[in-house]
Amino acid sequence: MVPADLELSALGRKLLDPASPLPLRLLAARGAAPAVAQGEILVLAILLREDPEVAVQEAASLFCAKAGKSHVDAAVNGSRSPASLRLVAGACSLDADCTCSIFRHASATDELRAELVQNASIDTLDRLITLDAILALSPLAVQALATHLLASAAVRNRCRELAAQYNMVLTPATATEVVAPPDAPLVEGESLAADTAIDAVISTLFAALAGPESEEGSEVAEAKRVLPLAKFLEGLSIAQKIRRATVGSAEERLILVRDSNRLVAEAAITSPRIQENEVIRIAGNRGVATDVLRRIGDSREWMKSYPIKVVLAQNPRTPLPMALRLLPMLRGSDLKRIAISRSVPTAVAQAAKREVQKKQD
Repeated sequence: MVPADLELSALGRKLLDPASPLPLRLLAARGAAPAVAQGEILVLAILLREDPEVAVQEAASLFCAKAGKSHVDAAVNGSRSPASLRLVAGACSLDADCTCSIFRHASATDELRAELVQNASIDTLDRLITLDAILALSPLAVQALATHLLASAAVRNRCRELAAQYNMVLTPATATEVVAPPDAPLVEGESLAADTAIDAVISTLFAALAGPESEEGSEVAEAKRVLPLAKFLEGLSIAQKIRRATVGSAEERLILVRDSNRLVAEAAITSPRIQENEVIRIAGNRGVATDVLRRIGDSREWMKSYPIKVVLAQNPRTPLPMALRLLPMLRGSDLKRIAISRSVPTAVAQAAKREVQKKQD
């Protein structure tokens, strides 16, 4: 049953009714239903992921996974309730522009704004802190900004200024900068704050990629560690897996990104909650499908990260043209390691040797 607070049109509610003709529901799931308002296309697809028909679930999940910025913008601009905004925010990958649009929306609640802050990137945090007129009415969002692990000192200081200016009461945790210890375990929605933690992950991956025996032992140990969760996820339907891959924990994404179903793996790697340290682990994992590695290599955001470039170039499952394209971007020490590696394709090792020679000339 569709929640009443979504304020959908009569046509939208009809298309969500399981009693409606299957062809019409399939069209709506694919974002192609006739006469549907632009602002409802994505909302209907998100809701149809829970349709009783598996074909409708899969079509809707695929459309949501590939929904572009135009669909998200239309859904946000056409929203008339906090429920529809929360639905879009929880199901889609939001860039800084989309996040700010939802944050500024007249129907957005303080609770929703705080949720947006919790899942925001560093760049998005810097954008949100400038929205003074909205933050003045959103004490929960201000507190979320002040306690965010990725928040800069400037963001935290501005939060304290806003709190003083608008008589907000912030918890004691906001008085000092909150930083995760380098070896703290990952929590859903969080990212390790120290560069040393990223370096540790890279070192582990280098050891795993050094030879078949080392990698095998590492992956067996990891499989044992996550076996109960893996068994649980294995029993879910495709639609349920896609949902867990999108909004679940980092550990769930690490398992589901290796799922044999392409839609599930793609949902994991495009999750709005995925963090850089997760992508580093995925990019260096030989059990990940080539399509997932290609998605990482084609992402402008992730290709700004040097550690991701390194592990991606070293992964033998990375498409050869992509691996060769990455080599000129690497430092000499990393190129030397790849040049003598027995786990990379011969063409990659030879290309790495040539790059080493170029840097020495």
